[in-house]
Amino acid sequence: MSRTEMMIEPEVHSSTLTELTPDTLYEKCMSLARNLWWTWHPEVINLFRDLDPIRWRQLDHN
Repeated sequence: MSRTEMMIEPEVHSSTLTELTPDTLYEKCMSLARNLWWTWHPEVINLFRDLDPIRWRQLDHN
């Protein structure tokens, strides 16, 4: 992944709850996790921490 690809802000789409299946939610989280954009945005860091606080600590906040 190039530096440019890592710095691209993810697209935000409005979704309804009916569109958020576990698989699509997982894919959205994985896509966000692979994009370093989130490392500069505390609200997204909080999302990962809040999803699984124990795992967040186990992975040393990565």
